[in-house]
Amino acid sequence: MNEPLPDKAVFLALFLTVILVFIFIFSTRPHYNSIDNSIEWKDSSSSQLHSLPIT
Repeated sequence: MNEPLPDKAVFLALFLTVILVFIFIFSTRPHYNSIDNSIEWKDSSSSQLHSLPIT
């Protein structure tokens, strides 16, 4: 009859399996930018086209 595995080996195998699953999930997930590029900011300088006189 085979000897049972030590507890440390079982816990290590479970831990490595969980880590590999997380690596697989996050490596295949599409990456989206957190900043939405569709926002168009109003340029405040374009509405104030005043020239300052040079003295």
